[in-house]
Amino acid sequence: MATVLVMAAIPKLRDPKAFYVIVREFGVVPASLVGPVAHALPIAELLVAAGLIVPSLRRGSAIAAATLIGVFTVATLIALGRSSGVPCGCFGMDRTSTVSRLSLIR
Repeated sequence: MATVLVMAAIPKLRDPKAFYVIVREFGVVPASLVGPVAHALPIAELLVAAGLIVPSLRRGSAIAAATLIGVFTVATLIALGRSSGVPCGCFGMDRTSTVSRLSLIR
């Protein structure tokens, strides 16, 4: 799980403007919070990943990781219900990859 979180965070950090657009297009965050969420999410992913590696932090980090996955799942369900053309942004900023039912399985 730590590796998955790191692999998800890196593209978001490399192209924060593209990730900002993806967060905005998902439409689940109020406009005033898109910037802070787009900035904080990859940092949170990295912190949780690091915590999963440290034995004394593993339990709390596992709960945080499960919470992140839950939030991602709910956001994906909402995006699927609203539009079929929302870019995924899960493991890169490829805007041709859109949210789908497959996104939920991943």
